[in-house]
Amino acid sequence: MGAIHGGTLVDDWVSTQQGYLGGYRLGWDYAPNWGCELRYGFASLELHDSARAQQAQVAADLAQGLSADDPYLDRFDHRRDGDLRLWDIDLLWYPWGETRCRPYLMAGLGTARIEYLDRLSRYYAETAFQIPVAIGAKYLVRDWFAVRMELADNFVFGSGSHLESHSNVSFTVGMEVRFGGPRTGYWPYNPSRQYW
Repeated sequence: MGAIHGGTLVDDWVSTQQGYLGGYRLGWDYAPNWGCELRYGFASLELHDSARAQQAQVAADLAQGLSADDPYLDRFDHRRDGDLRLWDIDLLWYPWGETRCRPYLMAGLGTARIEYLDRLSRYYAETAFQIPVAIGAKYLVRDWFAVRMELADNFVFGSGSHLESHSNVSFTVGMEVRFGGPRTGYWPYNPSRQYW
């Protein structure tokens, strides 16, 4: 889990700001320097409306017969959020190999689904192609347990008039539970006692 900062959804209309990101990963370190992961992430991002969108909403409400002092005109002045769902498959490279502190670089491919309500009460649900890139580190606390930190950018490619290409930058902290039996130690031929 962690924090995420979004980008513009529709130019000069609506954008996303800060929010919360959580998720789950299933991975496999198949070599000392390489691993892969399947990730599902979910975020709630605060929406920000442009001045043009605010003026359009007030004009539409007044055209429907609302008075200028009707409190219903202010219904969008409070915080409202858009939902973001991320699915991706990622490749991880560990430059230091099998060490207790294990930095990594990550890149992948996936999809992003964004759902939001604009200032004119129009609901949008867009799915787009996205590329996550990240730098992070894992620290092995026990043979079966590690903690991790990651700074990532999920670049979402625009899918039409209701979604611009934009970045979602996130910083997350997580826990990793490691499964599998102990590896065979070929001591004294390989004297290392540090296994991932």
